[in-house]
Amino acid sequence: GKAGAAEMVGVEGEGRAVAIERMKAVMAFYVASLHLVSGFCLKPLNPTLGETYSAELLPTSSSSSPTTIHMEQISHHPPVASYLVRGSGSTPNSRWQYHGNMAYSASFGLNEVRIAPSGSRVFTFSPPAPGLAPQKITLAVPADTFSGVMWGSYAHNTTGIAEFVDAANGLRGELRFGRPKGTVERSLAAQLPDRGDTVVGGVWGKVA
Repeated sequence: GKAGAAEMVGVEGEGRAVAIERMKAVMAFYVASLHLVSGFCLKPLNPTLGETYSAELLPTSSSSSPTTIHMEQISHHPPVASYLVRGSGSTPNSRWQYHGNMAYSASFGLNEVRIAPSGSRVFTFSPPAPGLAPQKITLAVPADTFSGVMWGSYAHNTTGIAEFVDAANGLRGELRFGRPKGTVERSLAAQLPDRGDTVVGGVWGKVA
């Protein structure tokens, strides 16, 4: 899950290979945290304005590093929360941060609620090689539909496309989610900025 983020981003190496591996690690991080959306919310869904939350995820192995989390509710209506998650390892590739703000809009059907997220989500890493700029990966996430809210079996489906973009390195990744069976196809297309060739690609997992 999210507790393993410090380990997943600790990729060693230089240049473009590091940038691609970091992109893949961020996509894996997103997939590993999806289960937290389905009924595992431990904090209030609508915190009070100015409420804060801080935590530290301790290393799970000798090769990982502590991860700190800071959050604050910065708007009550509409509800918006800002966050900063930071890895503080001893190597350049284990020093990273994930920051942004989370906002949501809701629409209601006869027996379901659809949540459409908005806001900014940015992963920032150290430069993948000397002389390069810090690597930034932006994340746009799809909508969530919760059905069975009034009667019948409760179900949660993520629908749409999660998009990961590293503009400076010409990388783009997609996770495509379908409905009604909750099918997910996970693929990574790493594009060279000058030719548009696919460096890494294909469906690398399917869950029905």
